[in-house]
Amino acid sequence: MYADQCPHCHRELVHNRRPTEMPAAPIPPSEAAWPFRALRGLARLIES
Repeated sequence: MYADQCPHCHRELVHNRRPTEMPAAPIPPSEAAWPFRALRGLARLIES
């Protein structure tokens, strides 16, 4: 059961509180590097 406040004293239940925002997930290197690989391939195509 989830409760924001104690029903008797109406104080916030800190140990029962959910986090309000998720931490930002880091971008994996494989997903971050694809634009650079695409541009490098395009540059090789133009130079050849």
